[in-house]
Amino acid sequence: MRKTLLSLITMVMVLSMLFIAGPVMAADQTVTIQVDSINVVNATGSPSLNITTAVAGSAPTSVTDNTTGDLLWTTNEATARTISVSASSLGSFTLTVEAKTVTGTGTKGTAASAVTLSASPQALITAISNTAASCDLEYVLSATEAQGPTSSTNVTVTFTIAAS
Repeated sequence: MRKTLLSLITMVMVLSMLFIAGPVMAADQTVTIQVDSINVVNATGSPSLNITTAVAGSAPTSVTDNTTGDLLWTTNEATARTISVSASSLGSFTLTVEAKTVTGTGTKGTAASAVTLSASPQALITAISNTAASCDLEYVLSATEAQGPTSSTNVTVTFTIAAS
């Protein structure tokens, strides 16, 4: 009986505390969130190529820069994307670029073999989706003896990420 009375008194005290403190108040808030399609590409570094020699009886010796250029890209889309490359102000010389050592998360894509640059965009990396990735860029400059010397010229290389 004593336990029952003690339980009853405890229950009355708890209920009276709730009554004194008042009801618990709560508030809801609606938060609107959105993540847009993200497709970004960035080239870093300043590659420089200078043909300075030839073997007697042969065309000038091609030169390679595979240490100073990098390409970085991010897409949050599941639909396959392609990074294309083109160049302007190239003149008659041959300049190729190749994506080397592709690293990152998600579906980083598949690098093409060396691409000979021209004004027309060409696929450099294909089948990219849901990724943040990067690669080293390897440039090779070739010339023929008939092209003659030229002063230093800037070539604009454009990288574009778009739906495949």
